[in-house]
Amino acid sequence: MTGSVVISLEVELGWAKHDLNEYDHLSEDRRTETRTLSNLLDWCESAEVPITFDVVGHLLLDACDGNHEGRPGDGWFDADPGTDVESDPLFYAPDMIDAICSSPVPHDVCTHTFSHTPCGEVTSETVDWELRRAQDAHDEFGIPWSRAFVPPRHSSAHERVLKQNGIDTVRTPEPCRLIQMNVGRRLYHNALSPYQPSDGRICDGTAVTPSTPYISLGCPNLSMGQLDPHPVFRLIPVSLRKQWHLRRLCRGVDRAIQSDATLHVWSHLWDLSNAHQRDIVERFIAYAGARQEQGEIDVLTMADFGRVIRQTN
Repeated sequence: MTGSVVISLEVELGWAKHDLNEYDHLSEDRRTETRTLSNLLDWCESAEVPITFDVVGHLLLDACDGNHEGRPGDGWFDADPGTDVESDPLFYAPDMIDAICSSPVPHDVCTHTFSHTPCGEVTSETVDWELRRAQDAHDEFGIPWSRAFVPPRHSSAHERVLKQNGIDTVRTPEPCRLIQMNVGRRLYHNALSPYQPSDGRICDGTAVTPSTPYISLGCPNLSMGQLDPHPVFRLIPVSLRKQWHLRRLCRGVDRAIQSDATLHVWSHLWDLSNAHQRDIVERFIAYAGARQEQGEIDVLTMADFGRVIRQTN
């Protein structure tokens, strides 16, 4: 198998932390996030680089009344405004999904559950409802069912539930000892340690694409969306922090080429929604596209990765 790069981007907007009532990471009316997505699609078109967009299913709706019957558990949808995209664009984003699907690049819209539910914290019945409702939203929007799944907050779902909802490829974080590290080592590991490609695997018929357990496409030592970085990083010039992270990403691609393995980098859309983050991502996409054009590496969506690994195992 030729070395490969997989880029996945979580599109959650207001659903990301709705259960925590946290929205300060987002811009008002998602203007910055919408602009970032538009920029990203342009860069991908120029470089012919496809991305997997992990979309919360509710964002495909242009309106709803806030009632989503059948989901076990009370109060989960309390944050749902029950309005429409014009009134509450953080909770509805059909325009963003339409932009992704209208791109000449074959991006993949995969599921991130219907309402950003951490699968490990709920029953299998709830996960089944979330995935069925998300796939229904795909149907209603006129796009294919998702074959790939990114579980919110790195939780896990039962294999049976995935299969009965058409899922055959999953992103799973590599094991990491971050919890056992002190603060200094954890900051170093998140922000500076090299990105190591991994081999995908088949587990009970499901293709697994390993990724870092922490954000890797976005730069964690810069502002993430509207949030400031950790104070320790502010002592380092922004230009140097950007240079470090771009080098980290590009060297990860080089390692994937050398080892015929897969580098899977990911982020949230909101993480990238400021000028410094966008600058890094634009240059990284150009780099990955150039190496692909030279025939040295394949840039795959998660669904394509799943097909390739099943053919080679």
